[in-house]
Amino acid sequence: HLDLTTEARGLELGHPTFPGIFAQRGALRVLETIGLEQIEARIAELTVYLFERMDVLGIAILSPRKVGRRAGITMLGVPDPVGTARGLKKKNVSVSARGEGIRVALHFYNNRRDVDRLAEALEGVLKD
Repeated sequence: HLDLTTEARGLELGHPTFPGIFAQRGALRVLETIGLEQIEARIAELTVYLFERMDVLGIAILSPRKVGRRAGITMLGVPDPVGTARGLKKKNVSVSARGEGIRVALHFYNNRRDVDRLAEALEGVLKD
């Protein structure tokens, strides 16, 4: 129960962001509908596929490979992380430059084609 005021102080900063709260409720319903175990399995499957594609390209994987230590976030070793991230952005592939590599964050809404697009774009950027 929220006790909202009708006075002018009701316009001050500090009130809950209702649109965000309502959107979050919907997002949680989506996650519950899919199921956390299924989401975890999907991310793990895509991570294995990402590792396979990067191995073929000879791109170093800086993140743990061991099952149980992996995450949906994978660090890839590239010579120029900032330049590589910029080049990928021009190809509509979103990654972040972090330290000695780029960060690739897979989630349940990604698919193998997304990983293929990343691999193809990354190969092109690294050749340029």
